[in-house]
Parts: sequence; structure tokens; C-alpha cells
Amino acid sequence: MIFCVEDEKSIRDLIVYALKAQGFEAVGFENGEEMLMQIENYNPELFLLDIMLPGIDGIEIMKSIRENPKTESIPVIMLTAKSDEF
Repeated sequence: MIFCVEDEKSIRDLIVYALKAQGFEAVGFENGEEMLMQIENYNPELFLLDIMLPGIDGIEIMKSIRENPKTESIPVIMLTAKSDEF
């Protein structure tokens, strides 16, 4: 199961569609709070996180993932439309 957090619905739907078309199980979330509440109900194997999100941003979500013993070793891929490195 792949968890994708992206606030732009069209982008989120496209990512989830592409993953499912390749045979992956994927769930999209509009925000980090929604995703963090669902961690106990699923066993995600990968997180795709938008960096710029309303509320909790992608960096804060990743910190929460790393602090949770259930998810601390799950890979995270950060997504962004920003052109600068930080």
C-alpha cells in the first residue's frame, strides 16, 4: 500500500491512478492529518509526501512518520513543485 499526500486533487488523483495502473495499491490523502489518522488502519509500504501542504507540511509529516515505531523504517519520497533545493 502506498500513501500519497497531495493537496491538489487533480495531481493526487493522477498519482494514485498511475500507481494503480501499474498494479500497486494506493490511497490518496488531501492533508497530513487525514493520512496520519489512517496509519493504524493500513500497513503502508511507501509514503509520497508533498512538501507544501496546508496545516502540517510534508517535512512535519515525515518527522511524525520517523517518530512512530510502526512507520519509522518505511521509505518516504518527497514531492514538490518548488525549483529550489533546501
